[in-house]
Amino acid sequence: MGLLSSLSVFVTVAVPSIQCPLKVLCDMGQIVLIRPGRTEFDHQHRIQGSLNLPLSEAGLQDVSDLVELLRHRQLDFILSSTQDPALSTAQAISQELGINHKELSGLENLGQGLWEGLELQEVRDKFCKIYKQWEDNAESANSPQGEPIKDALDRIKKSLQKYLKKSQTFGIVVQDPLSSLVKQILTGEKQSFKCYCQDKCPKDLLETIPYNATSSTDSSIVKIMPDATPHHLFFF
Repeated sequence: MGLLSSLSVFVTVAVPSIQCPLKVLCDMGQIVLIRPGRTEFDHQHRIQGSLNLPLSEAGLQDVSDLVELLRHRQLDFILSSTQDPALSTAQAISQELGINHKELSGLENLGQGLWEGLELQEVRDKFCKIYKQWEDNAESANSPQGEPIKDALDRIKKSLQKYLKKSQTFGIVVQDPLSSLVKQILTGEKQSFKCYCQDKCPKDLLETIPYNATSSTDSSIVKIMPDATPHHLFFF
């Protein structure tokens, strides 16, 4: 016993490899999906589609309110299309918060062909059958001379892919209905679609979606963690 007590005993223990949840959490990023300030078309319930329209007076106030809501979010950067109202909204947020802004043509709103410029009720009256199909399943029906949903999904994926390869927090300014397609790509869940942005208070124009950074090039792009339920602030 005296000999044993004077010896240092070394024991090798086989420890099974454990996937540490902290590593998963460290790979998590956040996207703040931001709908831009309103235009006159929003007030008139007209379909904007790919038209380049300035912010209305109410839209300018929307942007000011958005800046205040985002002031403590610590965004790394912000993305938008090259067209208004998304562009002006993103530029104002970038300037006020001192964060980088990148314009991406792949984030331009969904082109809606002959529907653009029409009031929603006009579309329902003139294109009754195709509009009902579009509302029920937008991917199976295109607006006349409009952009196919599949094409829009493809360009969004290509535009966002490199930004989702590492964990970071950034904003994406996109208007309806493209915002629904962005959300569909990020969450992997089918979304309902609206042709125009209804009047909403500023806090309803923000939505935070967590994602797991990945270098994967498959069609889902982002892996949403099962226990990281998105905090939805905007509903269709």
